[in-house]
Formats: sequence, structure tokens, C-alpha cells
Amino acid sequence: LKALDISDTVPGFPRRDHIEIHSDLSLLRLDQGNLDEAERMARDAFNDAAAVLDPEDPVRIATYQGLAIVHWEKGEMEEAEMLLRQCLEQSERVLGSQNEDTMATVTALGNVLRQQDELEEAQPLLERAYAFNRVAVGEDHPKSAIALNNLAFLYQQRQLHDQALEMFQRSLDSRRRTFGDESKSVVIGLNNLGLQLGTMGRGQEALPILEEALAIAATGAVDPSHWLGSAIRCTYGKTLLG
Repeated sequence: LKALDISDTVPGFPRRDHIEIHSDLSLLRLDQGNLDEAERMARDAFNDAAAVLDPEDPVRIATYQGLAIVHWEKGEMEEAEMLLRQCLEQSERVLGSQNEDTMATVTALGNVLRQQDELEEAQPLLERAYAFNRVAVGEDHPKSAIALNNLAFLYQQRQLHDQALEMFQRSLDSRRRTFGDESKSVVIGLNNLGLQLGTMGRGQEALPILEEALAIAATGAVDPSHWLGSAIRCTYGKTLLG
């Protein structure tokens, strides 16, 4: 926030840096749950970039994704999709198809399409993102674990339950190796795997997985007030009842 104050008040502060600060702070406001402020900052950055930056400037390209993510969080999926398509077109042309920022846009667009049930178009995007991360950072990395999770949910939506189960298992294995057995990330992975087994009618296999998730959560890995603890208890109860 001090950087924002400086960029707003210091004469001659570089306009490009000012735009980048606004764009970054919009994501911070988003994380804090302040959607209105996040949208205002993201839109200011987007409009300012369009006015003063070259269309091929990476900072300008990033403002497309910044504003798209705000629309996504607000449930405005068509607006998010339009901006992400524009961002991806520019990113691939300017930054290249194997660039980390380009791949972040590929992931975001794949997830937006998945959430709109445009699964055939979403699948190659999410598979591409996973393949990139596996080579760029390795399987034992948070980005790869998330990419596996994205694929698992897509396969689940496509009723490809065996493939979804494999992806959830691989994501869990990656989380264990990356974060350790008693982490919140592993709790999320266990919950996802248990839910998938339950969906496949394999409740008896799901129970010990969900029990492990509950036990780890009880150690303090998950805040008692966090939605995740309630979600696991609910899943476990439903699985017990068959």
C-alpha cells in the first residue's frame, strides 16, 4: 500500500510501474475478499494500460488476466472468458507458448471453461498446463499438484471416473512429498480423493482416507472455523451412512 501511495503522489513516478502496482494490489484485495475494491483497481490498471502502454507490453497483457480473475471471482464467467482469450492470444504471440505467464493464462482459461461445462475445449488446455508444469518444475511442486487437481475435476465432470481417481491420487502423492503428511494441502488432497471414491461407490475405501483427513485437521493443520473441516465431517458422515 505504501508503494501505491508513492506512485499516486510522487511527481514523475513511472506510469508503467504505477499500473503494475495497481494490478498487483487488485489481487491482494481479492485475496482479502474486497471484490469491489479489487475490481476498481483492476479496471483502473486495465484502462490506464490501454491508454499509455504498447499492446505488446507484458504489463499491459497482464492487466487482461488481472481483470478477468476479478470477473471470475464475481461469477461473471463470460466476461472472464473473453478477457482470458484476449490475454492468451497476446501472451502466446509476445511471450511465447512455453512461457510461465502464458501457461498461467492457459490454466485460468481452462478452469473458466470447465466451470461453464465447456469440457471438450477445457481438457486440452488443462492437460497442456499440467504437461508444462511437470517439465518446468517437476511433479513434486505445488503448481503440478494444482494442475493434477484441475485435471481430476475435469475428468470427474466428464464422468471419466478412473482417470479422475488417478489424478486425485497423484495430486495427493505430490502434496505429501511437497508439503509433508500433516499439512492443510494434504487434508485437501485426502478430502478430494475420498469424495471421488464415494462418487464411484467405493465408500469403504473412502472411510480411512477421510479419517486420516480428520485426524490431520485436528492437529491444527486446519483452522477449526475453516470451511474445510466442516466439509470433511460432512463427507465422512455421508459416507458412513452409505
